[in-house]
Amino acid sequence: MPRPRLTEEEITATRSRILEAALTILHEEGMGALSMRAIAERVGMSPMALYTYFENRDDLLHALREHHRRVLNARYADALARARDGDVVRVTAEVLAGYVSFARRNPHIFRLLWCTQPESTPDDDCPRGRGVQELLEHLAQLIALGIERGVFTERDPLFAARLAFGMIHGPLLLSLVPGAVDASTLEQLETEIVEAAIGYLTVQENG
Repeated sequence: MPRPRLTEEEITATRSRILEAALTILHEEGMGALSMRAIAERVGMSPMALYTYFENRDDLLHALREHHRRVLNARYADALARARDGDVVRVTAEVLAGYVSFARRNPHIFRLLWCTQPESTPDDDCPRGRGVQELLEHLAQLIALGIERGVFTERDPLFAARLAFGMIHGPLLLSLVPGAVDASTLEQLETEIVEAAIGYLTVQENG
């Protein structure tokens, strides 16, 4: 007797369960542990059953990236709305600090979003660097708003976004080099680098 066809709701719910299991493995153990077999065991189904919901591992990784991109884009939209109604310098500082804290709390997810690429997904489906480019464009919008209000120095917003983004990720790079920096110094660096980035962006009073 053939199995009954799954409804769209059932497919969506199961896909969500699979992605949650994959996310847990990624967060706890890293990319190397994220196999289809490990995900299937976590969900409680056979490895072959996973291919009903995802074509392959790259397809699943692509879905994880898209989920986090949607979450981050919603946060950026909220930040821009708050900046338009309030203190653009404060909101920009919060956004920059948020990049740092996200990378520190979720290093494996950070690498998935910005540092790894699928092997078989076509470039037009998941163009290389799209997530970083979106992030820079959102930051550039905040900077452009600050320039318009006269609180940020007038310069190309996208260039300024690239430089500020590079500044705040310097401590993260140091954290990946064994012995380069201890935990307390790293925490101080992360705090001061956000202040330095805001200082770079902000109009300085003469005299």
